[in-house]
Amino acid sequence: MPHYSQGMVCAAHPAAAQAGLEMLQRGGNAIDAALAVSFTLNVIEPFASGLGGGGFMTLWIPQANANSPAGRFDSGRVFCLDFRERAPAAATPDRYYGTGQSLHDLTLHGPLAVAVPSMPSGLAYAAARFGLLSRQTLEPMLAPAIRHAERGVTVTSKMASHFASYHNFLSRYPSTARILTRPKGPIAAGESLRQPELAQTLARISEIGLEAFSQDTFAHRLGRFMAANGGLITADDLIGYQPHERPVIRGTYRGYTLLTTPPPSTGGMRLIQVLNVMERYPVRDWGPHAVDTIHLIAEALKPSFAAGERYIADPDTLSAIPMGALLDKSWAADFSHSLSFNRANPSFSRDSSPDDGQGCTTHYSIIDRWGSIVSATQTIGLFWGSGMVLDGTGLLLNNEMNDFSEGRTHLNAVAPGKIPRSHMCPTIVLKDNRACMILGSPASHRIPSAVLQTLSNVIDHGMDLAAAVAAPRAHWQDGVLHLEAGIEPQVTAQLQQRGHTVRRYRGMNRYFGGVHAIRIDPHTGTLTGAADPRRDGQAIGY
Repeated sequence: MPHYSQGMVCAAHPAAAQAGLEMLQRGGNAIDAALAVSFTLNVIEPFASGLGGGGFMTLWIPQANANSPAGRFDSGRVFCLDFRERAPAAATPDRYYGTGQSLHDLTLHGPLAVAVPSMPSGLAYAAARFGLLSRQTLEPMLAPAIRHAERGVTVTSKMASHFASYHNFLSRYPSTARILTRPKGPIAAGESLRQPELAQTLARISEIGLEAFSQDTFAHRLGRFMAANGGLITADDLIGYQPHERPVIRGTYRGYTLLTTPPPSTGGMRLIQVLNVMERYPVRDWGPHAVDTIHLIAEALKPSFAAGERYIADPDTLSAIPMGALLDKSWAADFSHSLSFNRANPSFSRDSSPDDGQGCTTHYSIIDRWGSIVSATQTIGLFWGSGMVLDGTGLLLNNEMNDFSEGRTHLNAVAPGKIPRSHMCPTIVLKDNRACMILGSPASHRIPSAVLQTLSNVIDHGMDLAAAVAAPRAHWQDGVLHLEAGIEPQVTAQLQQRGHTVRRYRGMNRYFGGVHAIRIDPHTGTLTGAADPRRDGQAIGY
């Protein structure tokens, strides 16, 4: 793996990584680079994220120490920027429950699936609060995205698989089909994807700024579009949206400190809970793909999913969340008392929010020469979101209402202005109070599983970052243990003998995520990165 010393970007497409790197080389900081990456991903990965969606950033803002060669990593302020979508004010429970349709079917696509888009407000907040160049102008952050939207991007084989798998879905709405399908069928590998309407939208943002765009142009156009198509979002929903700075949640694993997302995400909690369990056992001796290691992860995920179901939802709607108890090492100790290595526990709680099983969302990791860090996961919901492109903008709208739960009395039930629960966990890892790793993943419910296995591969099994990211993964959910290719057949057989229902996958599969990670030598400041081969990503630096 190449080594760098100044700054680094790892993202899900080389064009996005390059846009972020150019920003760093121009003198921008990690937040400036994050804007460039995010805008470019909107063009290059329209199926996974964009300005019609939202997300989370875990941010590390350093306090410099000139006396240390790696002083930029010594200490810093860390928090989570929550710019997750919200339900519109008109999203009353009666609009989503008791309609004769399940919540899942009602919110899979179309106008009732769309939550209030929050990406423009989130990026605007980050730029105003911590940006360097982006406080003055967004032009250099937007230039690569505008160029790719105008001139077109060459469709890769992985991108083509998205167009093929979702062709019928993308053909439902004329504004979408005009851009994202061809008369002869799906857009094929090697073809050019041009998005002139999106280029005009990005140029408008460059002219008037993100805040003005979200408060005026986007808000009123979206309000009219929703009214004309039976949706619930109004211009006031968008104008009134405000991101949140939230305290990160912290955990430890074998001497490392993890800084990750709090509620409304369950992802950070699940990441720490399962690692707390793993810390009690000699997984280093067993190996990453041993039957005991996979069994342990699967069994620990069961009560962690149940805890998310019972306790986690929009924190602004709850009187309290017992996060301290959930993250305490005693939770893992209590679980271990009931753990059997001979037999899988047949009792489990199903997750009440649906999952497309495809690997939606995207993640990028960035560090600049001053030591500022952005670990960001952003989404439009399931792949291709609601399937609706906002007329005249090229912006694909999310289907985040799909992340609410079935049942009007559920903790995570639809309510006006409420944030749906998430699984995202963009994470920063410290060693001796110095930043040493940045990582996260897409893939809905599988996000914490992908992140924790990557961390264990590095910390427990001594893998370099590229090997840790590429290694086969396992994930348990809703009674099924999913195993990626590369896990030995005899391990599968032993897991089945213990009572696990197993599904095996051929080859690397996007179902298991797309980890994009950077590793920092806390003593020298040397940077290495790894992009997940399950995506089209790249890690580059200078």
